Amino acid sequence: MAGQIQAYKEKIITELLPISEIEEKLQNAIIAIAKVVQYDAGKFIFHEGKRDNYAYYVLKGSVELISNSVVEYTVVDGNENAKNAIAKLQPRQFSARAKSVVTMLQIKKIDMDRLVACQGAQLDSIGSHGGSDTDPDESTDWMTKMLQLDWFVQLPMENIQQLFGLLESVPFKAGSIVMKQGDPGEDYFVIQAGVCEVLRVQNAGEKPKRIAELSAGDHFGEEALLTNSTRNATIRMLTNGVLMKLSKENFLRLMYKPSLESIPYDKAKEIVAAGGKFVDVRSSKEYQLEHVDGSTNIPLRIIRMQLDSLDAGISYITYCEDGNQSSVAAFLMMQHGLQVSYVKGGVNFPPKKVTEDPEEKQKAQKAQINAKQTLDTPSKVTTTQKAQKAQINAKQTLDTPSKVTTTQKTQTAQTILQKIESKHATLEKAILVQMEKFLQEQNQAIMKKMEKLLEQYQAQFEKLKSAYQTVLEAESKKTNKK
Repeated sequence: MAGQIQAYKEKIITELLPISEIEEKLQNAIIAIAKVVQYDAGKFIFHEGKRDNYAYYVLKGSVELISNSVVEYTVVDGNENAKNAIAKLQPRQFSARAKSVVTMLQIKKIDMDRLVACQGAQLDSIGSHGGSDTDPDESTDWMTKMLQLDWFVQLPMENIQQLFGLLESVPFKAGSIVMKQGDPGEDYFVIQAGVCEVLRVQNAGEKPKRIAELSAGDHFGEEALLTNSTRNATIRMLTNGVLMKLSKENFLRLMYKPSLESIPYDKAKEIVAAGGKFVDVRSSKEYQLEHVDGSTNIPLRIIRMQLDSLDAGISYITYCEDGNQSSVAAFLMMQHGLQVSYVKGGVNFPPKKVTEDPEEKQKAQKAQINAKQTLDTPSKVTTTQKAQKAQINAKQTLDTPSKVTTTQKTQTAQTILQKIESKHATLEKAILVQMEKFLQEQNQAIMKKMEKLLEQYQAQFEKLKSAYQTVLEAESKKTNKK
């Protein structure tokens, strides 16, 4: 095929429009992506009312243009009408049929339109570095590869034109370092000519390992620009070469933002329901905690290594918590020729209940059982503590504002006093029983303690009884006055 193209090269660059009117570098780029195809007599090249997205030129032979089964025109090589692509409008206004064996030049219309749009973009600065010992043919190879990338040709024509005008051509010698792992990211690079190797240090203290080799048309450096992070690899020239450099600002403005599609989460779910697939680009730990049902986890840091495993026929939707990582992942996937968009603003997950640790849960249950047993077990609280508690309760009763009558208050106080006296008699009897038991066991030490405890309790009781008697006397005086 390359031989056939070269055989018609002179005719293509001097006669065909608009190819003959653009710069030589662009002409060479068009020739590199064009195809020469042959059709036997009677064969149709395209059909009326259809779209095919190609431009066709007659290089040799003749073609009939037919509408409603009527031959309207015949295009013959060498004639004036053969200088233009035949029946350019789409959907096609005519059917094209080979009148004889015909040789045609076939070019993707979008590729040619973009190359023509690059006319005047100061391409003279690209290439021509005599000291670089690079193959002259490589000076257009990189451009051809870029224009064959689906994501690149989807950029607006004015952006592509600006890009080719802003790319700065920089020569590098074999062995020189283009960028170093750990350095800040400032520029995006496209290899115009030469070969580079990609080196990466996986763990601190280890020697760098070679993980890839890049040549004309390949590009690198975008990830650090997109994530505002440092370079994740070192790029070293294996041969003399020339790199096209684009600043971070121009890269983001002309390439990154216009090429990405962000969609709402609801629309993303519709695409997935129709056969698409969610890709969660967060870390594996974040994914394990919570994720969209049916999604696949490919962390951003390893997504480059997984690109070849993805299906070009599937529409992918990347997501993270805020849209930042997922937009970077979408750009990298798009560069690889995949159909991809990202969830605008990310996916917000509802707060998730923390799963109880089995060991902690067992401890809590045990503590609960112990607490219940403590409540169910007869109290071993000392008599003094019980008396103190009774005193506190009595004080709270007296301090609490009451709406009842004076007579009711007096009756309540008398009832409480009776209960205290009854409880005192019961406790006193229990203590005496215990004292007799201890006496029988001749436990004099415990006996003394019990005697002391009884004295303390009696003292507390006398104080409490005196307090209530004072209350009763006061209430009685109020009643008598009335």
